[in-house]
Amino acid sequence: MDFNEESDSQTPEQPAEHRSLAWIWNLLTGLFLLATLVVGWVILQIYQDPTSSFNPYPIPTMIPTLFIPTRPMPSTLAPTAAITETLPLVSPTPTLTFTPTPTAIAATQSGPIDLTTPSSTPRVNSIYSFSLQAEPRAIDSGLFNSGRGCDWMGVAGQAFDMKNSPLALGIIVQVGGVVDGKVLNITSLTGTATQYGPAGYEVTLADKPIASKGAVWVRLLDQSGFAISDRIFINTYSECDQNLIIVNFKQIK
Repeated sequence: MDFNEESDSQTPEQPAEHRSLAWIWNLLTGLFLLATLVVGWVILQIYQDPTSSFNPYPIPTMIPTLFIPTRPMPSTLAPTAAITETLPLVSPTPTLTFTPTPTAIAATQSGPIDLTTPSSTPRVNSIYSFSLQAEPRAIDSGLFNSGRGCDWMGVAGQAFDMKNSPLALGIIVQVGGVVDGKVLNITSLTGTATQYGPAGYEVTLADKPIASKGAVWVRLLDQSGFAISDRIFINTYSECDQNLIIVNFKQIK
């Protein structure tokens, strides 16, 4: 007797209902696998291209940057013939002239010396409100102070307004530079040395006449310490009768 044949013959067959349910589960499993593959493919497409139509949350479109055109700057100077835009020429001829009124006169053996008559027209194109009224002049300090001999050297003068009237308003006068190896940084005020006029000032440079060329300068400052005139460079001399340098200023605007 064959036992294998007996065991096979005794295996019960599955009911038809179970066979139909197994077919349905197999179909659902296949659909789930297919859906998984489709979803994975869509995710891969969105990852590679976030702006694709598969992305339910696409990146918002950026507002383009506003472009403001500008005139290109040439890298090198163009020839004269290529220039199409020119600026009007400004005449260098100054329009401001004045006739100063002498206010300080010193007497000498050869006659009076006018200390305010300018030898040149003031600069009207300056960025400052005061300019040099006349070229600096070297004279004998004894004309204004008889007690001084050859043991003093200094600079003095006045400041005038646009109508040639003395400005005794306490304008700061600053003197700087180098004399005999010593650095100068001295200030005075207009109106404090009236022997030179109502707006006179005076600054001592040394205790003897010393020759120098352009090593000393004088300028005006306002009460805030801002320059209201350019630096006026002066020469000094070793002669006793040239130990006082007269520097006058005039308002030009």
